[in-house]
Amino acid sequence: MKKDQNLEVLDKKKRNYQNYMRHFAASQFVRKDKDQEGMQKLASEVGYRLDAKRHVAILYRVNHLPGNWKKTDYELYYFTVENVFCELLGEKNCCISYINFQKSLCLLVGICESPYDAEWIRSLLKKTIEVCDPEGDLGTTAVIGGFYTEANQLYDSYIEAFALERKRCFYEHSGVFYVEDATEEQQENGYLLQNDDFIQRLVAAMRQNQRSLVKEMLRTFADSLALLQPSREQFLLQINQVSSALLDFAMEYGVTETVEKNSKLFSSDYIEISSVSEIQTELIRYGEQILQQVHLSKNSSNSAIVRRTKEYIKAHYQDDELCLEQIADALDVNLQYMCFLFKKQTDTTIGAYILQTRMEMAGKLFQRTNYNVTEVAQRVGFFDVSYFSKCFKKYFGVSPKQYQNVSSNYLKTT
Repeated sequence: MKKDQNLEVLDKKKRNYQNYMRHFAASQFVRKDKDQEGMQKLASEVGYRLDAKRHVAILYRVNHLPGNWKKTDYELYYFTVENVFCELLGEKNCCISYINFQKSLCLLVGICESPYDAEWIRSLLKKTIEVCDPEGDLGTTAVIGGFYTEANQLYDSYIEAFALERKRCFYEHSGVFYVEDATEEQQENGYLLQNDDFIQRLVAAMRQNQRSLVKEMLRTFADSLALLQPSREQFLLQINQVSSALLDFAMEYGVTETVEKNSKLFSSDYIEISSVSEIQTELIRYGEQILQQVHLSKNSSNSAIVRRTKEYIKAHYQDDELCLEQIADALDVNLQYMCFLFKKQTDTTIGAYILQTRMEMAGKLFQRTNYNVTEVAQRVGFFDVSYFSKCFKKYFGVSPKQYQNVSSNYLKTT
């Protein structure tokens, strides 16, 4: 009895060692800097045929892991997947595997007898999925790399499969895919959307506090980009441009801290593990949160539109052609909304504020310089001197000349 137990323990240790070596060998075979001599020794120990007619790397991934699954659960599941696939593959062919850092099962296959084509491997993978995930609840993605005649080219096959797998999983595609089926998708540079016009329209809608429109614009943008299916990197680049515009808007309105400056959209860890739908949801959430905080901000000093309007007027009051349209265009805001917001928060119109600014500056010039009325009028944006004098008298209660004389006499006596 004791002897049988010892034999059972030894047998279990042997199996564990063999499994470990098979996983270790597979992880080494997909390295770029392989040691050829070491590769031959490993292949001999784990039974991988380096002289196989074709070699190919396959990545098998479960996209919807059950929430209660632990590492041992999906490892056991992948063990089942490998056994089913190897049984379908046949004894004359060979296969070793390991689970990579992305939690995908990497199958390295050596095909010793025909057929050597992708359709045959595709059919085996489809049968494997039918057996291991009959209900389709796990959302399995299986990607077949390129077929190569040399075992040391397994690295190339793996990299091809890895790149395509990332894209398929990013766009939440389930099924079996082969790298050569995606050749038409490589013309990705032409798929880029033109973001500048979209961002201008988005920011304009946000400044007008059109929340429903902003939400719909962000959703449509992500949907349209997903339909084009550019590379994962290009998709994220364009999302980053839009999210950066949202962040700039938040900074402009002084609500950066309250909208979590370190949003998930700016986290590399979040981006690495997220899918298109998750990123779309976060983009919309971020835009809505910014608008909510801007709306809640009642302090007029926090209103960037009013502040920037005042700053623009103070910088351009000398321009005799200064008008509301010019200010709205310069600030990239809706004219009616700009006028409404300014009146609401300052209890005066923009036109009245322009006149006030010009009159105050005219008064300072009369006090501090020897400019005559015509010179002062031109320096504060009035082409018509008589109209300037009329506005000045209405504002100060005296004519420009009288104000100038009083200021001059005051300076002489001080």
